[in-house]
Amino acid sequence: MGEQAISKKARCVEDVRRRILTQVFEPGSYLDEAELAQTHDFSRPPLREALNQLPAENATEAQVMQLKDTQELFRKAIREGDAARNALMNQRFHAIIGEMADNEFLTPSLRRLLIDHTRIGMSFYNPRNCSMAEQRSVAAGQHDQFIALIEQGDVEGATSWVCAGSNFLPGEHIALWRACRVEGDFDKGRRIMSAMMPLMRVLEQGGKFIQCVKHGCEKMGQYAGPPRPPLRPLNKDDRRQMEQVVRVLKRTQAEIEAGPQAEAAE
Repeated sequence: MGEQAISKKARCVEDVRRRILTQVFEPGSYLDEAELAQTHDFSRPPLREALNQLPAENATEAQVMQLKDTQELFRKAIREGDAARNALMNQRFHAIIGEMADNEFLTPSLRRLLIDHTRIGMSFYNPRNCSMAEQRSVAAGQHDQFIALIEQGDVEGATSWVCAGSNFLPGEHIALWRACRVEGDFDKGRRIMSAMMPLMRVLEQGGKFIQCVKHGCEKMGQYAGPPRPPLRPLNKDDRRQMEQVVRVLKRTQAEIEAGPQAEAAE
């Protein structure tokens, strides 16, 4: 990339940052890519590359240092065959990344996920489990890649998204990935994500994350078993609310996939 293109990119990032800080762009509002591309005189792909720098900047230097220190302790535990230390340092590593994201929807889900993830890690990192030795080395290498991508502010290095809703709505979640990663249509991706937000709120803010996922799986014909005590199954009102949210999501997603052609036909 030439110096002129880099300069345009830097000016764009600074302009968008200024508009966010001065509330020209209000929290939760969508950015008009066409307007920004015209204002800064370049096409949408380099514009998106510039905009991608902003969320990647959320990680502080102190957090990156914490991540590196945790990685050193993680590798040390692998060398010493300390399964408990490995599981705990792996948990801490991913928790720090969650803190960097500072996402109100992600954080509660990540915390719950890391509890079971850490417990499972006790088997994965057990030095007597020789069949996993190579995978443990791969895991350490992946951590190094995470750190490098975060330091570079390279959000394009993230190629997937983990969401429990994909257990019972795989098509809708694959559609989001396809729109952004395959088609490069971020406008479509944002519409899909907006359609998903009511479901995210049900999963993350109701205090019944596991029960909701299990109920969603059962509605799709996949028996997931009862939640473990002290958790209790969803009550009738909770089930009705979730099923209504899912119906609206599926209908909206179908309309998005049909596109403007379907609207014109109507």
